Amino acid sequence: MLITLERLQYLALVVETGSFSAAARQLGCTAWTVNQVLQNMETDLGKPLFERHPGKPPIPTVFAKSLYFQALEVMPRIEAMEAKASSIQQGVEDEVSFVVHPMVLYPKIASLLAQLPAKFENTNVRLIESEEYDLIGEDIDVGIVPNLMSLHRGKEWLQIDNIEWVCLVATTHPLSKKRGELDQTDLGRYHQLLYKPRQSGHEMIHDSLNASSKQIICERFFQYREMLLAGAGFAWMPKQLATDWIASKRLVALKLSYHQSAMFWGIDMIWGANIGPAAQWLVDSIRSS
Repeated sequence: MLITLERLQYLALVVETGSFSAAARQLGCTAWTVNQVLQNMETDLGKPLFERHPGKPPIPTVFAKSLYFQALEVMPRIEAMEAKASSIQQGVEDEVSFVVHPMVLYPKIASLLAQLPAKFENTNVRLIESEEYDLIGEDIDVGIVPNLMSLHRGKEWLQIDNIEWVCLVATTHPLSKKRGELDQTDLGRYHQLLYKPRQSGHEMIHDSLNASSKQIICERFFQYREMLLAGAGFAWMPKQLATDWIASKRLVALKLSYHQSAMFWGIDMIWGANIGPAAQWLVDSIRSS
């Protein structure tokens, strides 16, 4: 072939560094090799690419400069295709599907998810909210949700953490000014925010946290979060999600005089039995964290 990725890479580096030896250092070869590759390219093309004068840097010709600017557009695409082909050869999947309940997307989980694209740059990541999807669907690689009620054929399962529920209000809400412990009567005087998606597989969670007949029902988690921060009512949220808001004094954790066993839930991770290397890295990372 007249034009190959290797030839374009050598050409581009000589143009950018201004010498065969500098390009060779970046390529991990000798200056003679770089010069030889480009001389072969010149022979095949029938055109000179550089003006060579003893003791002086090579000067790219007009033709070489034209090829260089075209190479800047083409090389990243070819390199991406090469990397993609290498990933496929190694069995790395094209996409990892990750189902997560919004109440358990803790910072440490989000941090690991953020690392995955860097470690597997040719693998796409698809995030799915568990409330709106069949968690046990065959196309799901990894899922993290509040306790599952039963195990499912073909899936691995492990409890990885616990939800520590706290009752929260914004610092602008009247309940934030109350002193001492609060009981259910105190809470019942105010509106409670409830996160209850229209299609939910976790009704037990939502119902177990009901503490007031006055309710503001939110079908989306972002609505639930923003209404809580705006002071519309009190709400239950995992402490792990609320820590930063409490520290910044946007939210206050209420002290309650009663205890509910339903306020404590485990967090489960499930994953497919035949997941690829990227999904397996995510599973192993979550387990070790």
